[in-house]
Amino acid sequence: MIEQILDEVRQEQIEQILDEVIQERFRQDKKWGANRALDTRTWITILGEEYGEVCRADLNRDLDNYRDELIQVAAVAVAAIESLDLSRDV
Repeated sequence: MIEQILDEVRQEQIEQILDEVIQERFRQDKKWGANRALDTRTWITILGEEYGEVCRADLNRDLDNYRDELIQVAAVAVAAIESLDLSRDV
């Protein structure tokens, strides 16, 4: 019974985080445009820049910004996957 409750709580937490990633994807599309068919090296560069911001937030012990930057990394990763899939007609 306790395991089931913990699983439900964990699932709710994961769903909340994924919802934040989706909202960040929409924000990125508004800012940069929805049709960003970039090559893989460009996406790696963008991901690297975002990862650098995560590292900076960690070094500054800014946990709120650290979390926000992790959401942005996840959203950029999703955008890179979207771009790859579109280029391969997946």
